[in-house]
Amino acid sequence: MAGQLYVGSITAVTATSLYLSIVRPNMFLLLISIFSFYLTWSGFRAIHWKNKPMGTIPYIFNLVLTGAVALSGLAMIGLPVAVWSGMEFPSVISRFDTVLLAFGLINTTMSAFDLINLYRPAHNSKFW
Repeated sequence: MAGQLYVGSITAVTATSLYLSIVRPNMFLLLISIFSFYLTWSGFRAIHWKNKPMGTIPYIFNLVLTGAVALSGLAMIGLPVAVWSGMEFPSVISRFDTVLLAFGLINTTMSAFDLINLYRPAHNSKFW
C-alpha cells in the first residue's frame, strides 16, 4: 500500500513538473523529472512483474518509456558537453552541468540494460 502511494505521488510530481517545464521552459526540470520518474517506475516494474509474464500493452509501454528515457539520458550527457564546448545555455544548465552529466550516465546505462532485459528476459527467477 505504501509503495503504491509512493509511485502514485511520484507520478503526480512528474506530471506537474512536466507541465511546468512546458509552461515555463526549463530543460533541467524536464530531464530531472524524467530521471526521477524512471527510477521509481523501474522499481515498480521489477516488483510488479517479477514472476509474471508481461502482456503486450505493458511491454510496449515499457519499451517506449525506456527508449524515451534513453534519449533523455543522451540529452543529459550532450548538454554539458555542449556547455563545455562554449555554447550558450540558460544558467541553470551551465551551473548544474556536472550533475546532468552524472545523471545522464546513470540514466543511459540503466535504460540500456533495461532495453536489453526487455528484449532478452533473464530466465533466472531471482534476477530482480
